[in-house]
Amino acid sequence: LNYIEGTIPSSIGNCVHISGLSGSHNLLTGMIPNELSSLSLMYFLCFGDNYLSGTISNNLINNMKLLYNIQLSNNILSGTLPSALTTKRLLVNLMVDNNLFTGPMPILNSKLINEIDISNNYLTGTIPKFPDTIVYLTAGGNHFHGDINIDDTYIYLSSYEVNDNYLTGSIPSEISKLILLNAFYVNSNYLSESFPSELCNLSNLKLLNINELDMCVPS
Repeated sequence: LNYIEGTIPSSIGNCVHISGLSGSHNLLTGMIPNELSSLSLMYFLCFGDNYLSGTISNNLINNMKLLYNIQLSNNILSGTLPSALTTKRLLVNLMVDNNLFTGPMPILNSKLINEIDISNNYLTGTIPKFPDTIVYLTAGGNHFHGDINIDDTYIYLSSYEVNDNYLTGSIPSEISKLILLNAFYVNSNYLSESFPSELCNLSNLKLLNINELDMCVPS
């Protein structure tokens, strides 16, 4: 924890051999400068827990070909998430929760993706199908609609949190095949129909929240 103030210097873009930037837990303000797009060797971009604002340049993400870790949680970033995220084949972690992002969630194509946290923004549209390697998905507190889009291909899934959205439909019975599932939060949505009793057979399931659903739950 530091208390570095001011903006991210655009001159860092001249340091073309930098492979990672981490400035989390500070008091940084202003935008993420587009000049950082010249840092094509970047593996990680971490500026969580600051006061950064503005948008994330699509050019910035597109030019960082090797990105595997994006950590920009707890800022006041806005606009849409960069469509260039779809091209990040090495992406492992995407953490952009607690910002002001709007619009749809880009489809991710990385076969290495492990953790996604896009919670507490203003994202809209449907929850896309994520790569089967996903372990932790946190997408609560947005404006997503449609179904919860979960199936038995998520064989590594441990935590699935999509609470506080506008999701409809039902919980598919195929979820019973996700034997590693530990946490399942779908509360404060508009899911209906019957609760799949197969969920009760998941021996690793420890956290289950289905509050405020129009759903018949077996006794």
